[in-house]
Amino acid sequence: MSGKLKSLGKTISALKVRQWLSGWDTVHFDSKELQSAPERYFYICSVRSADLKALTGVYRRSTKGGTARAKDPNVQRGHEEERSLMIREFVKHGFPWCEMSESRRRAEGAADLKKPGWLPTAILVNILQPNDKRNGV
Repeated sequence: MSGKLKSLGKTISALKVRQWLSGWDTVHFDSKELQSAPERYFYICSVRSADLKALTGVYRRSTKGGTARAKDPNVQRGHEEERSLMIREFVKHGFPWCEMSESRRRAEGAADLKKPGWLPTAILVNILQPNDKRNGV
C-alpha cells in the first residue's frame, strides 16, 4: 500500500486504537474453520473517497466457485439489488425521499423533503500485510 500512497504523493494520518479485552485471551480460534485471532488494535482515519478507491483493490464477492457462503471468509452476504437501489436513492436524495413512492414524490411540496444523504457509517478496510494471501494470491 505504501507504494500506491507514494504514487499519489500523499500520506494518511491515522490513530491506532488498542482494543482488546482480557476475556478474549481465552477465545479459541480454529484454523481448520478459517479462524485466526485478530490484531489487538485497529486504525481510524479519514480518507477522501477518490484516494480510497485509488488505494484499494475492489472486487465483487461471489460464491460461484462452489464454496458454501458459511465457509468462505471473503463473502459476507449476498447482493440484494433492492437494498442497493434504496441506498443509492438515500445517498442521492436523503430520507424520507428515498422511501417515497413516485406519486408522493410528485406531490406539491415534496421536493422540500430532499436532503443530502450522508452515510454516517464507517467503511472497513482490511489492510493486507506484505506476505498475506487472499484466494491463493
